[in-house]
Amino acid sequence: MKESVAKNNGRDFDRLLLDQIADRWTILVLGAICTAEHSGMRFNALRREIDGISQKTLTQCLRRLERNGLVERHLIDGAPPGVEYVITVLGHTLDKPFDALNAWTSEHAGAVRAAQAAFDARAQVVRRQRLPSDFAVNQDEAGSTGSVRAMYARQLRTKRPVRKTST
Repeated sequence: MKESVAKNNGRDFDRLLLDQIADRWTILVLGAICTAEHSGMRFNALRREIDGISQKTLTQCLRRLERNGLVERHLIDGAPPGVEYVITVLGHTLDKPFDALNAWTSEHAGAVRAAQAAFDARAQVVRRQRLPSDFAVNQDEAGSTGSVRAMYARQLRTKRPVRKTST
């Protein structure tokens, strides 16, 4: 019985670690540090390099990477003092998997975009089929910022009866 509990905890830990490594920001942060011209990168340089990442998110990501042994934090003496992050030996073991992921992304990006476009086109047809052609509503019912389709979608979500205006 104890073995199965330990086994489950091991699987849970593996899944948690995979979630942390495959996180959107983790991959970008590790990639930025690995491709730095010098051996490491300062915090603000990382923040400038990675579009859209907030200071809080970057801090959390770097702390998680440091805790997992994938990056090291080095204090820099000087004016002004600073912190530099470098990839550890353990962190460099992710080079091959990340390179494979990048290669797959480059190779299959067109096919993924085509699949997304086909899905979006099918979803658009389904949405049009749900909206009755004789559905009409005045501006007061739709709201000043809402469209007829948005109002109809809200009514479908809330399962309220659809009111039709007489013409």
